[in-house]
Amino acid sequence: MIRIHILGSAAGGGLPQWNCACANCVAARNGKIALQTQSSIAISSETSSEWFLINASPDLPRQIERTPPLQPRGDSPRNTPVAGVLLTNADIDHALGLLLLRQQEMPLVVYAADETRTALAWLDNMLARFCGIEWRKLGTDFQSLGGPLAFRAIELPSSVAFQFRDDSSGATALFAPSAG
Repeated sequence: MIRIHILGSAAGGGLPQWNCACANCVAARNGKIALQTQSSIAISSETSSEWFLINASPDLPRQIERTPPLQPRGDSPRNTPVAGVLLTNADIDHALGLLLLRQQEMPLVVYAADETRTALAWLDNMLARFCGIEWRKLGTDFQSLGGPLAFRAIELPSSVAFQFRDDSSGATALFAPSAG
């Protein structure tokens, strides 16, 4: 079985947008509809304690605080169940949260297309002072995320989608935020 937590569902900047007075943004500011953080999900297999983030928005600290399975475990002062990040593209609202994951003991594992890695190369030097970053290539064939969870990238015109498969249950899931 695949476990998924929707961390955020709003476009870049969240809801409300800082520079917008549309009906939804006004309603969010007035408390008539809920505030929304930027688009991201967390995914894991049923048998794993590790989670992978799909995109890392600047809202990541709030998203983790609202999602108990992503919070630090009590077995050591600095730890996280977040095992890595898969990026759909290099948009700032999808990647800026990588900087917020800098204070961990192991290098930050990031799966990204070559174009995304090139656009985000500036992160290498910045994160080298902290945990470091370990870039991993995306493939169109399924690759393991550890345990029974595997994924593959599906190229889209301006980003990638991800198809996930749990090899023990046969369950699948698709994340395609920029497909429309």
